Amino acid sequence: MKQLLLFLLLFALSTRAEAQGTLLQQRQYGGTGDEESVDMIQMQDGTFTVAGRSTSSNFDVPVNFGLEDIYIINVDASLDTVWTRVVGGSAEDTATDLIETDSGDIMVVGSTYSDDNHAAGSAGMQDVLLVKLSADGTLLWTKTYGGSLNDVISSITQVEDGFLMAGYTGSPEIATDIAMDDLDAWVMKIDQEGELQWNYTIGGSKQDKFNSLVLSSNGDIMLAGQSQSSDGPITESRGYIDAWLVALDANADFLWSRNFGGLAGDVIVDVIRLQDGNFAALCETRSFDGDVVGNHGNEDFWLLKLDPQGEIIWQNTFGGSLQDSPFSLSENQAGDIIMIGSTISTDGDVSTDQDNFNIFLCAANGQTGDLLWAKAVGGSNTDFGISVVPLEDQKLMLNGFTQSLDGDFGGKHGAHEIWLSLFEPGSPDAIVTSQQIDLKLYPNPSKEKLSISSKIPIDEIRLFNINAQLLESWQLRKAECSLNLQLGSGTYFLQIDTKEGTLLETFVVTE
Repeated sequence: MKQLLLFLLLFALSTRAEAQGTLLQQRQYGGTGDEESVDMIQMQDGTFTVAGRSTSSNFDVPVNFGLEDIYIINVDASLDTVWTRVVGGSAEDTATDLIETDSGDIMVVGSTYSDDNHAAGSAGMQDVLLVKLSADGTLLWTKTYGGSLNDVISSITQVEDGFLMAGYTGSPEIATDIAMDDLDAWVMKIDQEGELQWNYTIGGSKQDKFNSLVLSSNGDIMLAGQSQSSDGPITESRGYIDAWLVALDANADFLWSRNFGGLAGDVIVDVIRLQDGNFAALCETRSFDGDVVGNHGNEDFWLLKLDPQGEIIWQNTFGGSLQDSPFSLSENQAGDIIMIGSTISTDGDVSTDQDNFNIFLCAANGQTGDLLWAKAVGGSNTDFGISVVPLEDQKLMLNGFTQSLDGDFGGKHGAHEIWLSLFEPGSPDAIVTSQQIDLKLYPNPSKEKLSISSKIPIDEIRLFNINAQLLESWQLRKAECSLNLQLGSGTYFLQIDTKEGTLLETFVVTE
């Protein structure tokens, strides 16, 4: 009886991760060119603002100034467009991040190769372009920052007397001791009108970057990214590229630095402060050693929960046997951590029959790191997940961009288009009966072979013994199969996963 109860508990927990959820509504935005998003936020008035890039000048994109422009759209809760704004010069310009200010204005930071129109005054090869809009999309001002070489800001946040922006620089005017082809991580502070207050750079002799920043509860600045160096202030190098976290106080005085990862490439792509005062860092990992435990394959989502001193509380990996590339994360009201990115896997935590890049999102328990559910969205072409906004009713607003015309998508004008969708996570109790899907197991009892058939495709079968130990699993995605059994006599359990839900079947092996 204890063994059976243990198995039933295992079964109940495993079915939670299979509950995938439903796309309730969706919309795509763009023209006949190429549109990609980089972030989405919910505004104080309940609307959503998305920033990215565009090469179009038709359909949803009213104008084009050059090769590529910053493209900003605001939509209501029904996904209808409220307003659109295009910003840029004659060369390539793209957004990298956006926030809503306490006063309701919008700050969009981006990258520019232009030196005219909205990017007039640009100083070098690649500069930072900062755009301030009112809540109705009116352009208030633009400013550029940078030196003679490549300078990129990836993240912006508001502080009491201005804004902090983090990224990286290759310009000697900003990082005075930088070497040619070197990149140093860079954080800058500006006042409310965009005037520079100070610069801070940190790095070794190779390429080091900040990708995200967040404030701690006491006002310290937490800067997350990647480090390729193993010298200078970087003394804890783990491998080729490390996930990297740096803490500064509010005056930009250095507090500490932490490296995470294994021997391969590990990068923090996003970091947030959680409701409990700790931090969640979403990483991409190619490592199978060091701090990384449980990598499924080529590249995984790697989630770290960290205390305010940067020490690991727990870690977990999510994905399949191929490439799973995370982009951002958020926390819902229940304390679950929601992650989004892209995948070409079709196994492990990823359930899809599309074999190109698909949008992949999943949720982890904020206290334990355990997988709660996962969802893949896609068509036959390339689709990328970018950001997710938790809503009050536990639904999620999803953002990404797609090149697909089929599968979960439709209504496309050009190449990639920006995509928004209202998503409802599935019930954690998606359990079906054999009668519901007309499941048959025969012969039962069995000796060497067990045949299984169903009226709908079976996604995966997991074989357990009476002690609830996983013995083998099969990825199927077909309605009929035969299992060759090399088992001792006794009772065994099959957990059978389908798109309708999961069920548990018992069979007996005889000599």
